Amino acid sequence: MDEAAVTSEFNFLKSSMETTYKGLSYREMLETVITKFADITPSLHRLASIALTLPLSTADCERGFSAIGRIKTKLRNRLSEKILQCLTFISVEGPDLNHFDFSAAADIWASKKTRRINLD
Repeated sequence: MDEAAVTSEFNFLKSSMETTYKGLSYREMLETVITKFADITPSLHRLASIALTLPLSTADCERGFSAIGRIKTKLRNRLSEKILQCLTFISVEGPDLNHFDFSAAADIWASKKTRRINLD
């Protein structure tokens, strides 16, 4: 990225942001750069896009590591990476167990293919 281009784009955008968009939060300013000034400030558009993807805290990462610690125990140490990833995603993003319909999930699972289930 060209430093001179970023500096000139920033100086142009700074005056506009100070007058027209005063009072916006950091996130709102970045979204404004992405949506309204993308054609005029391509370098800042790219930097704003990157900044919006960076996490502002480590809470999500820590939540994921805690979920992996709960899932991958000594008895379940041979889980494949794909299964571990799926179970972690369900643990972090999935529904609360109090609101999960186990009967419906079992019906969907059973309907996917013919299964030989011995209920005796």
